[in-house]
Amino acid sequence: MEAMNVALPPALMYDSAESRAILSTRRTISIKPTTGTSVGNSSTTASTSDIVQFKLPNSGVLANCYLRYTINGAVDAGSNATDSFAANALVCDPYAPSAAPIRRLVVASSDGTEITNVNNYHSYCSLMARYKNSKEWSETYGANQEGCPGEIVYDDLAHVGFNEDALTGNAEVKGAVGTSFHKDFEMNAKRLGRVWNNTDNTLVHKFQAGILDQKNEAMLPLALLGSGMNLYLHLADKDEVFRATPNQTSAGNAGSALDCHPAVGAGVSNYHLKDIELVCDLIFYPPEVMASIQEKLCGGLKVRCDRIRTQTNAVSQESNVVILNEHARSVNSVFFGITNKSDKNNGRREQNEYYKTGKSGGSAVKEFQLQVGSENVPTNPCKFGSQSWVELEKAMKAVYDEDFKFGNQISRQAYEKGRGADTAAAGSGGAGATPGSAIMGLNLKSHPEIPSIMSGKSASSGSIPISLTLDYDGSTNLGDNELQSWVVSDQIVEFLADGSALVHK
Repeated sequence: MEAMNVALPPALMYDSAESRAILSTRRTISIKPTTGTSVGNSSTTASTSDIVQFKLPNSGVLANCYLRYTINGAVDAGSNATDSFAANALVCDPYAPSAAPIRRLVVASSDGTEITNVNNYHSYCSLMARYKNSKEWSETYGANQEGCPGEIVYDDLAHVGFNEDALTGNAEVKGAVGTSFHKDFEMNAKRLGRVWNNTDNTLVHKFQAGILDQKNEAMLPLALLGSGMNLYLHLADKDEVFRATPNQTSAGNAGSALDCHPAVGAGVSNYHLKDIELVCDLIFYPPEVMASIQEKLCGGLKVRCDRIRTQTNAVSQESNVVILNEHARSVNSVFFGITNKSDKNNGRREQNEYYKTGKSGGSAVKEFQLQVGSENVPTNPCKFGSQSWVELEKAMKAVYDEDFKFGNQISRQAYEKGRGADTAAAGSGGAGATPGSAIMGLNLKSHPEIPSIMSGKSASSGSIPISLTLDYDGSTNLGDNELQSWVVSDQIVEFLADGSALVHK
């Protein structure tokens, strides 16, 4: 026994005391907008002419930040006409409602250089959230944080069952044994379960693009970046933020109220924001650490972040070629979808809805292909449907990483949705409970598993032009069709010691 090795307990190992964490202090602060903490009120609406501006502090290192605000909306019921329903409810984008009021996101350095400028920011957030986030995330974390529809409860199901007698006004069939559920009853119940009309909803929005992107986690040494960076939030129109709709009680036995056309003159009256603030986590390091960062700044401190460029083009021919006007060293992904131009700023329609068939009775998307210089991506045109779904996943991986998996919020019905006619009819004619999500995408990045590596395609007027060919299966009713596209590329932001910044695209 005496010859056996002695086993010491870990407490007696006495590890070196030299290994210690960096001394630092973490503070969470709230920054009020320089333009005021509220926009609009119960009688005046926020609009595209309003800009909310924040000045980031010139102290500490910014670890992350998020936007917090309270939103309230109002609805115009409209004149109650035959075959249509009074609008007495509002619904917001079900995938990224916290981004709905933000039409453009701009971040500028202290010398005024635009580091991030994303137009149609609310549409981009909706696009990413519907494929990235799971249904369970939206019903729990998303419902608490940013206003996504929560899970349905028993009371929500009271009026969503119907059969052949339901539309004739025979109330006795409601809830009867054998009654069929409307195809959109679940989403209808979820979306109408949250009250936006004349009700305060406090939301939190985590930024999804540019230098403040949550997934980027850029540590910005604000104490060394001059007099402070500026954040500008250009607000959206009221009809971009909300959609006016009947509630389920007024629609009675018509199945899904969101499938019912609102009354003539119905729309969104106004929306307003209050208690706006930017919540930031600042870390304060000891002087020797800040001196090391200052030394890096003298040579230019480089940070990589996403650049999102969006554009809208008419696609009213059976075969269309669209030039994607981007100047970038590394284009990672291209996303695009078909919208109907009459949906824009229409308080009875969804703002972020993308269709396989852009107009009732029209031709449907058939196939698409990118041309990158002399190269075709893919080699043969991609067919819309199962093939485009697989290519879309690859495109998403180039934005997130190789581990990306679809969140399973988008059903086949939503992916292949056609736009219904915007006309009143008993139990129909509305925009529907589930927004169309016929998004297509192509990956141009060779190493999506390494987000920090710039391995996409180069695109500029002086190097390689990129264009998209989109074909329909016919030429019927294409006049209102528009292509909304997003080009996601890498950019390098170089911060200098005097607080200025250089943006390398």
